[in-house]
Amino acid sequence: MRDMRAVFVCLVVAAIVVGGAAVVAMESMVISVTLSPKVLAISSAGSSFSAHTDVPYSAVDPDSVALDGIPADYVKPDLRGQLVAKFDVNAIKAAVAPPSATMTLTGTLKDGTPFAGTDTIRVKE
Repeated sequence: MRDMRAVFVCLVVAAIVVGGAAVVAMESMVISVTLSPKVLAISSAGSSFSAHTDVPYSAVDPDSVALDGIPADYVKPDLRGQLVAKFDVNAIKAAVAPPSATMTLTGTLKDGTPFAGTDTIRVKE
């Protein structure tokens, strides 16, 4: 079961020849993401919105992390050293609508490898 949740790498098999030079598409990593809270009430005064991942924080370029294009306010490691990203809850509320929202966390590792993962939350007025 853990293997099914584990980070896996998808190799994009594509090469483009430009002026005699070959450009090869970079590997993209699919990650596990858990958004919190799982139920977001748009009318509430909540102040926190987080994305918890299975990616080692030390491997991530912190300036690259975004959720549906909304940049992270800050990123940090959890107690296991995995990436946690915090977002402006008002920006998240402006980007979602009831009854639910599937959101994608994106970013880049320090070695340049892009990553992405999705999770779905319930959205209430």
